[in-house]
Amino acid sequence: MPVVNVKVDGEKVILSGPYNVNLPSRAKALGGRFDGNTKSWAFDARDEERVRAMAKELYGTDGETTAELVTVQVDLTDRIFGERWTIGGRIIIERRGRDDRVRLGDGVVVVSGTFSPSGGSIKNPSIGPCDGIVLEIRDIPKAAVEGVKNCSIVSQTEPQTDLMAEKERLMARLDVINALLQQQEAT
Repeated sequence: MPVVNVKVDGEKVILSGPYNVNLPSRAKALGGRFDGNTKSWAFDARDEERVRAMAKELYGTDGETTAELVTVQVDLTDRIFGERWTIGGRIIIERRGRDDRVRLGDGVVVVSGTFSPSGGSIKNPSIGPCDGIVLEIRDIPKAAVEGVKNCSIVSQTEPQTDLMAEKERLMARLDVINALLQQQEAT
C-alpha cells in the first residue's frame, strides 16, 4: 500500500503521497497548491473531508482509514498498450524507451509470462505483445478495477478493520473539537 498522509496543519490540510497521474487535476479542482520542496499538496482546512475522500479514491487510503482494497489478477492476453498502463492513476506497467525493460508499478508482480525485450519505436515506445502474461496487482481500490477486462479478485480487505480505524480517527477528532469548544466557553 502506498504511503499516504493527510494532516491538518493550522488552517491548511496537507496531502502527501506517491505520484498519481490523476492527482494534480483533482487537487487543483479542490483549490490545492503543490509545494515542490515538500512534494505535498496544501488545501484549505475546511476541505479536510473532501481531501480525505479524494486520497481514498486515488490511493485506497488517507493514511488513517482505507477504502475497500483488493488484490486482483489480470490476464493481459489480446491487450495492446502504449508506453504505460495505469489504473485509477496508479502506474501498473510501463516501458520508458523502446529497448528498456518493462517496469512494474508498486505492488505489481508477474504471475506468468514474460514481456518482450523491446517494443514500439524510439519516439513511441510500447509495452509490446502481452499474450500469456498474467499480472497480480495488490492493494488497489476495488472501485478502480471494476470494469477492467479479464480481471478477477483474488482477495480483499476486511471492512470491519477499516470501520474500526475510522471510528478511532473520528473519536480522536471529537476529542479535539470538545477541547476547542471548552476553550471558547472559558473565554
